[in-house]
This record gives sequence, structure tokens and C-alpha cells, in this order.
Amino acid sequence: MNPSLNDAQRVTRNSLAQLANFLAVSVSKFLIVVAIARFRGVEEVGAFSFVLTFVMTFGVLNHMGLLLLLVRDIGFHREHVHPYVGNALTMSLGLGAIGIITMPTIVWLLGYPSMIVEAVALAAVAMAIDTWGNILNAGFGGHERMDLSAFAIILQETAFFIVGAVVLILHLPFMTIFVVYVISRLVGLGSSTWLYRRHWGQWPRLRFDMHLQRQLGRKTLPYAFSMAMSPIFARVDILLLSYLRNTVEVGLYEVASILFYRLNVLARMFSVAMLPLIARQYGQIGRGVVKYVRPTMKLQAALALPISVGGWLLSAPLIGFIFGAQFMVAATAFQLMALMTLLRFWDTSLGLTLTALDKQNVRALMMGLGAAFNVGLNLWLIPRFGYMGAAYSSVLSEIAVFAGFWWAIRRELDEPIPWHSLGRLLAAALLMGGVVWLVRATLPLPLTIAVGVIAYTSGVIGLRALSPQETVHLLRILRIRRVPTPVRRLLRLPATEAWAFSAAKGEIE
Repeated sequence: MNPSLNDAQRVTRNSLAQLANFLAVSVSKFLIVVAIARFRGVEEVGAFSFVLTFVMTFGVLNHMGLLLLLVRDIGFHREHVHPYVGNALTMSLGLGAIGIITMPTIVWLLGYPSMIVEAVALAAVAMAIDTWGNILNAGFGGHERMDLSAFAIILQETAFFIVGAVVLILHLPFMTIFVVYVISRLVGLGSSTWLYRRHWGQWPRLRFDMHLQRQLGRKTLPYAFSMAMSPIFARVDILLLSYLRNTVEVGLYEVASILFYRLNVLARMFSVAMLPLIARQYGQIGRGVVKYVRPTMKLQAALALPISVGGWLLSAPLIGFIFGAQFMVAATAFQLMALMTLLRFWDTSLGLTLTALDKQNVRALMMGLGAAFNVGLNLWLIPRFGYMGAAYSSVLSEIAVFAGFWWAIRRELDEPIPWHSLGRLLAAALLMGGVVWLVRATLPLPLTIAVGVIAYTSGVIGLRALSPQETVHLLRILRIRRVPTPVRRLLRLPATEAWAFSAAKGEIE
């Protein structure tokens, strides 16, 4: 940690790093799906989505929840970063071997074709390599240097997208994309290893401290359970659609959900960056950490509400523009997925806040209940309604998990969501929706979106939906250091030099 940086600066830097990190992952996966849709069609979109979802669902076998635990514990004990990382690497070697053997075996036993079994085997190898790199990145995260891990992940995802796109354009065999996936994870691991050596002056190495191994194994159990439940909650619909229906319906549902699933990066960029700060501050000021939670929840609402309204109104044009006309039958499912954007953002933040407050057991319980609820709904609805049943299940499950998280966190903090101040944001989003509805039939889609953005921004400013303090916080996160005087006066901001990363007194307003 750089002692010359205050909390606001560190959170700003880490928020930007997390934004770059998650954008790299989300954009690469999203663009690969778009490329598959354009060059290969619905069925291969479904097959690709199933393979990646399957290994992600069983990916907890590779790390058993160590990644979040390392970020949190290294945040408390920064001087022990090397023992923590070294012992976690040792643990993950055995766990990774189990995952590489187990994942393709399960798919084979379920009767999937050999091509899918081989793709899962390659993806499982890539997932193990990815875990080793992420353990090194967790060391950076615990030291609040998430910019270092972001650099490695950007290189990794750039390699995956560029080479993967070439594979698809050249119409090479479907399996080749998963070979590229393995190679890209090696790029990420090599970059993280080099950065570890450059930052700390030594190479990462395997360690075996029996006491620390037992401590990590004991403490990681609730993290492992929570992380096992998270993909089951979020993406079990893909697996059940594949098994109960077919890969075509998986492809249609993937197109309907991927945009909003990937947009969750906007929630995670705040929440993961805040995790070590809230964990540290909670030990000092207790319930007072809610002052770090409320602005983030409101800013997420400011981002999510126009996405929901715009996604609902522009579902068919967006699908046709991005994926092609053959996918436009998924427009209704797309609208339903758009509706739950805000709850998905809030669920991410509330869950990570519980982790920061050392209430991982509670988070794990809520995720377990949510996963069970989601599986039950999907088993009931998918045979009846296909991919639309998966969409219905997603919406209902997000509502259920939000209710559980909200109840749990209110036991630890005062109201974390500033409900009273959300009305103006909603009004600005509805104003934008009215403008978009009026112009969508006459303007091209990019221009319609641009008009909507202008209308929403004007509504937020005109209705003063964000306070000057919240606007300052958002400008810090976006790293905008100077604002023209007329705009500053319109937003009621203090003089630029009074807030530009120097007058925060170590706190976020």
C-alpha cells in the first residue's frame, strides 16, 4: 500500500483497475459470443456457453474459495503476503488436478458427445491455470494494488479475443477456440508471475506450512460454499437448458442474458475495490462503514436504471444489431433480463459487503438458499417454457436473494440503501425512456442510444438526482480531475482544487 494515498485515492485507483479488469473479461467473452453468433450460428453459441458455464460452475474445485479469503486476510496481514500466496498455490495444485479429472468425467457420464467432453477437459485445464494466476492477483488485491492484477488480466483477455476471433473468422474447428483459451490463461499466469517478481523482488514459490494450511482450509469453507453456490444461482439455467432441452435454446438464452450478465462488471468494479477498505474500516468504526456503502449503492442505481429502461424499449433492435436477425426471437427474454439489472448490481455489492464485515457464513447461507430456489424454479419452468422459463427463474431468484441479503446486512448496519433519494433517478430514467420511445422508429439505433444518454444525463442534472458530494465521488471514480466552470456551477460543485483528490481527508464523502 502506498501510504501517500488516502482512502479516496486508493478506492478510485482500485475501482478503475477493477473496471479495466472486469471489462477485459466481460468484453472478451461478450465479443467472442458475438463472433460465434455471426460466423457459426445459434447451436455453437449454445455449445460454447455450456462449456464455459459448466467449468465455471465447478471451478470452485480449483480454489475452494481461497481467492476472496486471501484478499481479505492479506488486507489485515500485509506482511504475510508470501506465506499466504505460497501456501495457497500449494493447495491449488492438488485441487486443480481434481478439477481437471472430475469435470470432463461428469460430462461424459451425463452422455454428452465427445466433442463437448474434450472441450470441457481443455477448459478445465485453462481454469486451473487461471486459478494459479488469480492467487497471485489476490496478493496484489490484499495490498490494494489491483492495478497490477488488472494489467495481467487485460493481456490475458486481449490474447483470448484476438486469437479466438481469428480462429472463428478462418472457420477452424470448434475445439481450437478452447486451445486458445488455455494459451490465453498461460499468458495471464506468466504476466502475474512477472509482476509479482517486479513488485516484491522475489518470485512466487510453493510453500507448505501445516499450521497455515489448516487455518486456510478451515477459514475458506464458507467462502468455498458461497462461491460454489454463486454460479449455481447465476448460471445453472444454462446447464439445465442444455440437459433438458437443447443447445439451440441455450444459444437463444445466452443472447438474451449475456449483455446484462456482463454488465455486472459495473457493480463489481465498485464493490471489489471497496472490499479491503470496508474490511479494515469496520474494525475501527463499526457500523459507521455504512457511509462507504450508501454512495456506492446509489451510484449503481444511477447506472442500472437507464440500462433497464433502455434494454426494455430497444430489445429487438439491440439483438438484431449485435447478434443478427436469427436471434431476435429472444427479445422478450432480453426484456425480462433487463428488468433485473438493478437487483443484480445490488446483490453483488451487498454480498461482498457481508464478506468485508466477516459475515461470510451469512452470505454463504443466503447464496445456498438462493441457489436451491433457482434450481427448483428452473426444474419446474424450463420443461414447460424452455428458455423463457429460465428467464422467469432468473428474475424471481434475483428478487429472493436481494431480500435475503438486504435483511442480513440491515442486522449489521443502518439502512445501506438510500431509498429516499432514488426517486429522482427513477424519474430521470423514465424521462429518458419517453424520449427513446418517441425517436426509436425514426433514428438509427446508435443515434437513438446517444439521444437516450443525453436525455438521461440532462434529467439527472436537471432534477439534481445526485448530490454534489455524490457527483464528486463519481468524478473521482471516473478520474475526472477538472470540470469546466459553467458545468461545475450547474452541478453545484465546489471549486475544482477543493476536491480534486486532495481535500477528502482520507475519506469518501
